[in-house]
Amino acid sequence: MSIHSALQNAIVAAIIDPSYAFALPVLSDWESVVSCTTAEKQRLEFIGDAVMHLSVALYLYQLFPDAAPGLYTNIRSAVNTNATFTHLMIKSGAYELPSQSQSTKAAADSFEVIVAALYMERGLPDVCAWVQEQYAPLIAAARRSYDEW
Repeated sequence: MSIHSALQNAIVAAIIDPSYAFALPVLSDWESVVSCTTAEKQRLEFIGDAVMHLSVALYLYQLFPDAAPGLYTNIRSAVNTNATFTHLMIKSGAYELPSQSQSTKAAADSFEVIVAALYMERGLPDVCAWVQEQYAPLIAAARRSYDEW
């Protein structure tokens, strides 16, 4: 099993654990997020993805200031995947478990749009605070898996 697969499995296990509570961020205008055009959603997905990479990277550096770059890269890569985002959307109740014929990309894209909307509405410090609150158990699980691998 690859390091990425081991970390991803640990993250998914943490998400589906009944003790883990996940909440999407509070936004003042959900209607504008839901009703934006396809082109606008795609632009927001791009921003949301970039903001997630940055906020997770900053959090990892804060948590593990003396870690090897490989730890940062592997954990950030594992928590910022379509699979992780989809499981979080399912956990929040915003998305139903897809059938085998359905792609998880739609849920992951929606997650990135929501993150971008949070960033546009309240800025990077609020995104980072939300990521730290929501991702702490996931990063802890990934770190344990990384250390065991």
